[in-house]
Amino acid sequence: MDEPLPNDDELDEPTADDAVAWDQPLLADDLEAAYLRALEATDAIEREIDTEPSVLPIPDAPLNVELASPSPQTSQPTKHAVTEPATPRVSEKQVVEAALFVGGMPLTAKKLSSLFHTDHGFGFVECLLDELNRQYADEGRPYSITLGEGGYRLSLLPEFESVRNKVFGYGPKDVKMTQDALEVLSLVAYKQPITKSQIEALGKSNAGSVLRQLVQRELIRIDRAHAPQNSKSKNDPPYSTTPRFLSLFGLGSLHDLPVAEDFAFK
Repeated sequence: MDEPLPNDDELDEPTADDAVAWDQPLLADDLEAAYLRALEATDAIEREIDTEPSVLPIPDAPLNVELASPSPQTSQPTKHAVTEPATPRVSEKQVVEAALFVGGMPLTAKKLSSLFHTDHGFGFVECLLDELNRQYADEGRPYSITLGEGGYRLSLLPEFESVRNKVFGYGPKDVKMTQDALEVLSLVAYKQPITKSQIEALGKSNAGSVLRQLVQRELIRIDRAHAPQNSKSKNDPPYSTTPRFLSLFGLGSLHDLPVAEDFAFK
């Protein structure tokens, strides 16, 4: 059943509670009093702050602090200066060691001292050779610098001769060489110093590979002491036999070679 609607008199007549809730003068007084109390509290806090010493120093100029991180698309990579490593300087001792390591004919102290731009005496070179030998002994190297007929050379220590003999053979029968290698070796032995072009002119074509094989077996060496003073000799140096060649074939010197006027090649 529908409840009856209130009439106009009931709607227009306010209650006692409504009169208190909508009393505007009373609400304004309350707000004004609360605002005054808030102002007094704020003034008291400011006075208290002014009396305390400052903890952090105030900078003279404003700090420009950028809080936002730069975008990866807009950030520029930092460019660092690239410095090339300095080329290490080669010492005098390394120069002497390299000259002896190349092999070939023995080198005198005078010849070794001529490798330097400065005027080093023979005593300086001999000190370098002594330092190298001490270094080789401390490091247990299988070779040393020895002074023999004609000058200084790098020589294998006697206790390692057996190792070399196992590699290169004990005698002529143990040294396995082709017929071409034996013929080229004979030409070098009897006509030394002789160049590759001279050997090829005698009928041995393409002698370069055979000469390299004989040098590797330490039977011949490049004899630059007898090279002519011209630019062409750098590409066509002369060759001579080595002391190993003499010992391997049981010869005391080149004068003990069998006499042979001509060679018949196949």
